[in-house]
Amino acid sequence: MTSRQRPSAEEEPLLGQGEAGTLSPPTEGLWPLIVVLVTSALWSLADFAPKAAAIDALRKFSCAEFYSVHPHPSPADLQAWMTQSSGAAQTARYVLITDTMNSLLTLLAILYFGPKLSKWGRKPVLLISLCAILVMQMGFLVLPIAYPYGPDVDQVGIHPVLTMYLIIGGYVISGLLGAVMLPLVTFRTLVADRSTAAKQTRNLTWLTLTYLGGVMFGPLLAGLLAELFPITSNGIDAALESEWWYWMKSEAPEQPPVPTPQPVPPLPPGRADERNVTPFVVSLSFAILALLFAAFFVAESNPTQASAPSEAEEQDVGASQSTAPRRTSLASKLGPLRLLVPPKVDGKRDWRYSRLALVQSAGTSGGTGLTVLIVGTGHIWAWDPSSVGFMLSWIGGSRAVVLFAVVPLLVKLTEKIVPKPMQLVGLSDAELERLAKGARAEDIGDADDEEDVADRRAATSSTDRLEDRDSDARLKPLVVLWRCAVDLSLARISFFTEMLGYMIISTAALLRNSPLMLFGTVFLSLGGGYAPAMQSACIALASDVFSGVAVEDEAGAPNAHKPLVPKKLGSADAALSAFSIIDTLVQTCVPVATTSLYAATNETFPPAPFILITAFYAIAVTALSGLSPHRSHHH
Repeated sequence: MTSRQRPSAEEEPLLGQGEAGTLSPPTEGLWPLIVVLVTSALWSLADFAPKAAAIDALRKFSCAEFYSVHPHPSPADLQAWMTQSSGAAQTARYVLITDTMNSLLTLLAILYFGPKLSKWGRKPVLLISLCAILVMQMGFLVLPIAYPYGPDVDQVGIHPVLTMYLIIGGYVISGLLGAVMLPLVTFRTLVADRSTAAKQTRNLTWLTLTYLGGVMFGPLLAGLLAELFPITSNGIDAALESEWWYWMKSEAPEQPPVPTPQPVPPLPPGRADERNVTPFVVSLSFAILALLFAAFFVAESNPTQASAPSEAEEQDVGASQSTAPRRTSLASKLGPLRLLVPPKVDGKRDWRYSRLALVQSAGTSGGTGLTVLIVGTGHIWAWDPSSVGFMLSWIGGSRAVVLFAVVPLLVKLTEKIVPKPMQLVGLSDAELERLAKGARAEDIGDADDEEDVADRRAATSSTDRLEDRDSDARLKPLVVLWRCAVDLSLARISFFTEMLGYMIISTAALLRNSPLMLFGTVFLSLGGGYAPAMQSACIALASDVFSGVAVEDEAGAPNAHKPLVPKKLGSADAALSAFSIIDTLVQTCVPVATTSLYAATNETFPPAPFILITAFYAIAVTALSGLSPHRSHHH
């Protein structure tokens, strides 16, 4: 078997055909997809239900730790520390530590578990990643809180300093299990496995809706249940004070009694000496349900591996390896990130996927502007927390409506506007739909049985291009790349709409005009369609760009016995893993820059961070403007 010769122009796209091995067909029917979406919804509810409670608990734990080493200050000092910037700064430091460590370890987790999506299968990786929420929330559920929110330090089972170490340890373990990003990668891969080219963007949009459902309803449901069925920490802390936890208590030497103990200052107004852990119970309940759904209902969709080489081929490979040791290139050590290195095709670099990755990084950078908007509403526009919460609910709810109702209409419109390749111009909408429903980015070119061929010929007897299987095999890749062009157009429209929104918000920040800011958030909602469009385009482009990449030996020549590696390079799981690594890096670094810029300019020039966010979206729009899914446009 020799390395495949590359065809010219867009008449023969690079979507793997023939020698690449075969992949299993997508899981048929709507039920397997519904199971994945339900599992994603449960996971999203588990992730977002305790967000507000976790921040409040982290503040209480940090205060308890502070007072464990500064016991019983004066009431004036207590009130000053609790209400001024010192307490907030202490909490912010812990939030920064936990989030940064969690994000960096998530990068390592995706680098490790990303390739395992193909090696182990989707389901084992999903089960592992879903455990991250359990680990993160368990500490908040069972750990006691000491003074000033509860009993004195010597009356709790676990010292507050150790409590903070345990909380940080929970975030560390959660990051090693993939935290939020690894479940997202796995869910997207499962949906892509169950989607044809005709339904891929729609199905990924449904997946995004399940995520937004958790954002909208998770905190609301947790807050409602906390009011109706409060579970306070008194009983839990009492259990922790039992003898079973005695080994956790520090053994301090016995001190002589203090004749006149210092009076304990009163708690700050409105603060209870207990905490309601119902949100964490709700989160753990949803997480357990998600695990059960994943374990018993989610079917494995990992495509089958390419056929094993013959005995003669194995002997030839063994002989060649004994005489010429294989070189391990830098790209092969990068895991999913090797997709960012453009491959050489006919002596030229194919930059399409790398350029799309630049667009993704710029778009994700712009998406972090919501954090700055949340922070800025309190200072620039003087909104109270309830008003900020209402605004977030408005943005989340309106984005869900846009994804459900507006995006499908935009897809239909862009299908009419985006020009088709010449070979598809004469086909009817019904023929295009039939080809799209049978086409996937990774399995185009699979052999069809005689019955399918006969059915296809009977259905398309009036069209010369569709007379036999070879005609379909040539047209299906073109349909996939045309729909990829539709996705890129949809993403460009969405990024442009977001850019307009932040331009309006920048003006509103300069004028300190709240109604104008709310008008700008309307455009943020209308721009919510880029995520599923970018994910769908990512899968199609990666499969096409890397479908003909040959494994090189030490001399740099294609290995005759392993000519193609589309399963490892251009597969959906590898492509989505690379994008998730980009998202994690951006969401770790960019908020530090935007928040620092806000802190430095909020008094002198409040629009500065919003102008930066606008620039990120402008970069995304510009980079997308000249990006075509067809290889001939870039060579």
